[in-house]
Amino acid sequence: MIKKAERNVNKANGKLVYEVMYEIYDQKRDREGKLYALGKSLQYGGYDKVTKHKFGVELSRAGKTEDAIKIFTEIIEEESKYDPPHDTLILALSTRSLNYKRLSKMELYNHDRTMIKNIVKNYPFLSGLLREFE
Repeated sequence: MIKKAERNVNKANGKLVYEVMYEIYDQKRDREGKLYALGKSLQYGGYDKVTKHKFGVELSRAGKTEDAIKIFTEIIEEESKYDPPHDTLILALSTRSLNYKRLSKMELYNHDRTMIKNIVKNYPFLSGLLREFE
């Protein structure tokens, strides 16, 4: 079924097909399948912060920590353009910091955590997210 759907992918339906494929692979606990589907979804859908964050999380879970950090950095760069910031900025900083910690890059970990605290200090409406990552 997955292969048949993939044969019929086009520009108009590609993002949706690969997002559904991701859900199927997620149910099957197929890590490589999930990475493949999310990567393809991003190719068809352009910048999608939710899909991109999922991709970073899956890379991290697959032990591809440096690749995950690159994805979260891309999200952070894009989301830093908004004032006030979106919750996605806090989520990406938090997740990137956890990957830095996994690599024992404590200076970078602490830098991201400080950034999060400063953002929340300036934008208290994001404080609920801070509690989730403390």
